[in-house]
Amino acid sequence: MMLAGMAALLTACSQASPESPAPSPVVSSAPMKTPLASDPAVIAQLEADVGYLASDELGGREAGEPGYDLAAEYVAERYQALGLKAVGDDGSYLQNITFHAIQSNLLGGAIVSINGGDEQDWEPGVDYIGASIEASAELSDVPVVFAGYGLVSEAHDRNDYAGLDVKGKIALLVMGAPDFLPSQERAHYSSVQSQVASEHGAIGIIRLLPPSFEQQRVTFAALASRVGRAESLRWVRPDGETHSNAPNLVGGLVMGEAGATKLFAAMGRDWQEIASAAETGKGVIDGFDTGITISMRFDNTIRDFDSANVVGLVPGADPALADEIVVVIAHLDHVGVNGVGEDKIHNGAMDNAVGVAAILEAARQMADDRPARPVLFAAVTAEEKGLLGSDYLARHNPVAGTDYVAAINLDMPVVTFPFEDLVAFGAERSSLGSVAKKATSALGVTLSPDPMPEQGFFTRSDHYSFVKQGVPSLFLVTGPGGPGAEEFQTFLATHYHKPSDEVDLVLFDQLERFAALNATIIRDVANMTDPPQWMPGDFFGTAFDGPMAGD
Repeated sequence: MMLAGMAALLTACSQASPESPAPSPVVSSAPMKTPLASDPAVIAQLEADVGYLASDELGGREAGEPGYDLAAEYVAERYQALGLKAVGDDGSYLQNITFHAIQSNLLGGAIVSINGGDEQDWEPGVDYIGASIEASAELSDVPVVFAGYGLVSEAHDRNDYAGLDVKGKIALLVMGAPDFLPSQERAHYSSVQSQVASEHGAIGIIRLLPPSFEQQRVTFAALASRVGRAESLRWVRPDGETHSNAPNLVGGLVMGEAGATKLFAAMGRDWQEIASAAETGKGVIDGFDTGITISMRFDNTIRDFDSANVVGLVPGADPALADEIVVVIAHLDHVGVNGVGEDKIHNGAMDNAVGVAAILEAARQMADDRPARPVLFAAVTAEEKGLLGSDYLARHNPVAGTDYVAAINLDMPVVTFPFEDLVAFGAERSSLGSVAKKATSALGVTLSPDPMPEQGFFTRSDHYSFVKQGVPSLFLVTGPGGPGAEEFQTFLATHYHKPSDEVDLVLFDQLERFAALNATIIRDVANMTDPPQWMPGDFFGTAFDGPMAGD
């Protein structure tokens, strides 16, 4: 699971449930095919799958490394053994993706000079860090325009760019989004700052970390420590161009308190006043032309490598629904080999070998008894690099002539304890929620609400790539009931992205239960009478023009 990432910060560098009822959920009245009774053969296969995927032989399954390729070959062989249809490249199970891996050759990621106002020296890694997706790029004496948060929202009658001209200029923005927004909306608006700046014609961007962002999310010092040793990835389009959501942006900077203070002092202004205003109420700050110009130079080493999503199809049983695909995803990659201890291999048993094993079990059940709609199973690459494999898959459906109608994501279910409930992030946002609730209730498991809405988990895993294409989606994990909340926090504190995320943490009878519950949900979604729809007026359904109930 990717809980945080510098790539999103350096690019170019919860809403209440509506009262309207959801569409009717399930068409099939057939008895359930996934009882929770223990099956030794299923448990043995889950142990074999997780045991191999989380073995030292695979070296932490980092995208682009040989260990990941071995993992992909293993999943492809399992698909073939289960009888899934190969829908990848050239009749295989592999959807190959070329990535540009970008690493700066410059201390701090850029060389910067600022002209106008008080002349000051700018120290990389202390005052700023920078990034560009170009091999080399330069902006010379470009005017800078401050545009607050850069928030543009019809729903909130807000346009921070109103009256400002940033075309051909550098947009100066406060990182994040105002606190008045529900957490998941705030996460969305923060993630599209670079994209919106590019859409308004900006050719560069500077984002300033307010104190709350450094306290609650990530510090400038932590970001600066990664520059020069962490690669940023972008996938390559079929036409050979590097994909970017912000194609006008040549490059960008991030500044913490030291840099922001110096920058506003150069304008004759006080950053502390701006930051305080940004974190008060609706965070409305009047934009202005700063009167300064900035030059930035970037120099990067770019290497290309290939890594594949592993995709297999269970055709649907109803020919009338053959063009409506339910996609089930689990990320196959992890974070590889790194660190300073004796054991440097990050095997990623919980993150996310157990999720991949669970979709393999679900694939077995669907192949044995096909649901009405086709189901695409995808073990995706480069989740840990910024949800990149799923982003490619969401934009490049490997099954020609079909549309995704639902996405279900299994990512890092913590199966270290006898769980009492599931959480389906996004359940309240679409008709998928009623299906999940019915399925779990029938099997004696509670479906709990999001226990941490302030964290915005709905925007932080692979299903979100499909949400951005308008597809109703669920993200399924074990819940906080009983010892669940404590077990989850213990896993995060002790084992998350550490070499200790090993197979011996996994309770395989609980993984069997989790896989069976999710197979039931997947089947019921694939058997829905009508394709899933967003709840009336849902923020994400509206933002990404998805199918909306009541339209």
